[in-house]
Amino acid sequence: MKTKMKFGECLNLLLSTFDISANRLSKAINVDSSLVNRWIHGKRIPPLSTSYITNISEYLSKNVLNSFQLKLLNDIFLKVINDNEESLSNKDKIQKILLESQGNSLESKHTSLHDPAVHMVNQNFKSKLMPDTIGLSNEDSIILGVNNVFTAGAQLIETAAIQKSSKDNTIYISLNNDTDMLSTLPTNYISWQNSLLKAIDNGWTVLFLLRFNNNTARTIRFIDFAKPLILTGKFIPYYFKKYDAITSGMDALIIPDIGALACFITKPYAGIDSAMIFKNKPAINVLCSYFNVLITAHSQPLMKYYTDEHIREYSKHLMENEESIGVRYLNKYGVSLQMVPEKLYKRLLERSSLPKEERFSALEYYKRRLHAFMLNTKHYEYKDIFFMESLRHIFKHGQILFYYNAGNEKLDITKSETIDLLRNVINLLKTNNNYHIALVHQNKQNELISGEFDCLLKERKALFLEAYPASGYLSDIRLSVEEPMLIKAYEEYIKDIWEQIAPINKDKKEVIRFFEAEIQLLEDCDT
Repeated sequence: MKTKMKFGECLNLLLSTFDISANRLSKAINVDSSLVNRWIHGKRIPPLSTSYITNISEYLSKNVLNSFQLKLLNDIFLKVINDNEESLSNKDKIQKILLESQGNSLESKHTSLHDPAVHMVNQNFKSKLMPDTIGLSNEDSIILGVNNVFTAGAQLIETAAIQKSSKDNTIYISLNNDTDMLSTLPTNYISWQNSLLKAIDNGWTVLFLLRFNNNTARTIRFIDFAKPLILTGKFIPYYFKKYDAITSGMDALIIPDIGALACFITKPYAGIDSAMIFKNKPAINVLCSYFNVLITAHSQPLMKYYTDEHIREYSKHLMENEESIGVRYLNKYGVSLQMVPEKLYKRLLERSSLPKEERFSALEYYKRRLHAFMLNTKHYEYKDIFFMESLRHIFKHGQILFYYNAGNEKLDITKSETIDLLRNVINLLKTNNNYHIALVHQNKQNELISGEFDCLLKERKALFLEAYPASGYLSDIRLSVEEPMLIKAYEEYIKDIWEQIAPINKDKKEVIRFFEAEIQLLEDCDT
């Protein structure tokens, strides 16, 4: 059914959907923030003769960053326009929504001028209507016991692995309590994790809503849970904007057209020990709507994903964080940017597929990151973790994953160039007391450094992750996180990994000996 939504309500809903503030919108369309606030609160309506709606639509359409936001946009379009025109662009959908709501507001204003009592009469009439009452199905029931609750949840997700929804292929999960599913037996959340991966393979997207606090151990458990899901590109976590959000209450697993699990804690500190499971569609829809309200009004995305079209934005953001002060941790497949000496970087740049007119900006990007590295290592520790296997692949096959601000590509590298690179690394270690390298064997350490992720963590600033396909080349997933509680937890997480690495694999003298031995092997091959 078509909803006659007014302009202010509609604009506010769109801004919440794309996590954009009124102030940010005002700057983007070059108007005073007070005007945008008057629009939102219904005190003003954009005149028909202006280009405001076109400009707003243009800007908002560029901020559709994930499939969940696209779904919410389509839901709003269906609600306001009562149509599902899939062929329309995001900009056209937003513009049509705003124009329709603009017309509703203008019509309402015109009606109120002629008959001020109309609104009050309508409200009184609506207040006398009795809500519909819908009975529960014989499949709806109460579940008692921790393991029974999580088994029921796993079964719902397993159903999603072989079945799809007719309208909404989004799985909704909330984790708000300290004693949530991540705090129970590992086998419980691992079963959910495995089932979710199967459901994602079947076309579902997983939407998470969680609350952060000072419980670092809980946040680390979330990181463990999320890692394989991030690799799919269909994992979209949100978190509550307010850290004092409710600390106990209902958690939920909702799968449209399949079922919903409303989970509760009935005993202090006992964890989730009971649930109500619903199979009837009206109940599932109510919980979906409730979840969407929490997402749009009270939370924001935890991670920012960068598509191939936004890789320059990703590179710029990464560079700016590299330039900020503080400790840095890095684990990487292959070699890092600062390992490559400038002369070699220029030669590789000439061999790259990057157009000539873009090579200057790529070189400037390299120089800025190198300068940031040299400046920061005078005062702060930089700890890098590399895989012996990935380095030896370069030495043996003469191929390097070459990075620049517009992406990366695999390039051939000669033996003499490889030796130049190794000597440069040795020089960096010898001349920078705060720079350390750990060399580990792939799959011998924590899963974080199994080769599936490149990870760069800048203290108190941001976390950058790049996930790789099986080939180990060309990044498949790029994302950044700036939520401070997760950054803090991730720092503890990677510190613990560093401590688990054998001393011989991170002792500076031993690491230098490793690189010197590789140089000797390469030189012996030429004799």
